[in-house]
Amino acid sequence: MAQGDAFSMMNRLSASGGLKKPMFGVFLSSSDQETSEITFGDWKQEHMASELFWVPVSGPSGYWEVEIEDIYFDKKAMKLCQGCRVAVDTGTSELAGPTDIITRLRKLLQVQDCNAKAMAGLPQLGFSVKGKIMSLSPEEYTSGVEGFCELNLMSLDIPPPKGPLFVFGIPFLTKYYTVYDHKNLKVGFAVAKHAGQVPDEMLLTVEATRDNKTQASSFLASRSRQ
Repeated sequence: MAQGDAFSMMNRLSASGGLKKPMFGVFLSSSDQETSEITFGDWKQEHMASELFWVPVSGPSGYWEVEIEDIYFDKKAMKLCQGCRVAVDTGTSELAGPTDIITRLRKLLQVQDCNAKAMAGLPQLGFSVKGKIMSLSPEEYTSGVEGFCELNLMSLDIPPPKGPLFVFGIPFLTKYYTVYDHKNLKVGFAVAKHAGQVPDEMLLTVEATRDNKTQASSFLASRSRQ
């Protein structure tokens, strides 16, 4: 759903007076026990396992993009993508990003098998956005069967000025409930509440140290447990 004025369903709905607020929320199901849903005019608290935090849209007009501060493995900043941008896109099946960074992630993670032992040895893959690290567990960023495993990471090279760009696709949007505020040009993120799952509290918080480096403090969320 474009956020620019050239082509926007939100503009048309707002102009018709059919919206309570100029925003919409997206919930993607994780199983057959629930149904994916787009809510126009507001967001739905029942889909949220944490409070929303808001991030201003950055980059060229027309895209729901926010700035990434860095990529994290568990609590460690990897210095791979400082100041990158990411588009939040329901039409992308995987996480996507510039070829050079995706290649480095593949080498660092070295995913070979999807069995429980292999998954236990992999880190949470996190993206720091406005001081919060939104993470995916190994089970959420990989797919396959025993003896074969692959990362759900896709190379996507978008030239300037629109790129380089990461794309948060289906794995991310299933883990996190998102709200798109068309009037104030900002995106809200919350841990999604899924049927049959009990999510942990919230998000890993990034704080600046005295030497201007960043460190992760107070581990407040990531994996959902059955």
